[in-house]
Amino acid sequence: MLVINEKDLQDLKTELKAELIKEMRTEEIPSAQYPLIKAKAKWFYGEGGCDKYDHSTMDQEFERHVTFKVWEHIMRLTTLILGRRYMAQLASLDPEVCNMVCDRICNTVLELRKSDAVQEQIKNKS
Repeated sequence: MLVINEKDLQDLKTELKAELIKEMRTEEIPSAQYPLIKAKAKWFYGEGGCDKYDHSTMDQEFERHVTFKVWEHIMRLTTLILGRRYMAQLASLDPEVCNMVCDRICNTVLELRKSDAVQEQIKNKS
């Protein structure tokens, strides 16, 4: 059994907290922690300069605030299709398979959005 005095325990907690905060603030998320990065880059990142979502494939089809929601739903569907409840659980799977599933969902969403039937409904909305 490990015995530690109160001061050492507090020092350890402070040090651990500082390391966790530093780790959480890193800008780049390793692909092992974020396996859908390739699919997201393909469909949702454009040539927007300081705003990386400008002129992306999905940005051209959906309004800006809707594009973000579309990505959230695609992530959720991908996670569920792969038999997981949370996106973080995808890190244990093959990233190529994760991206393949996500890519197919994105393609289907785009095809549906561009379909004549959907476009007709969008025109009738106004």
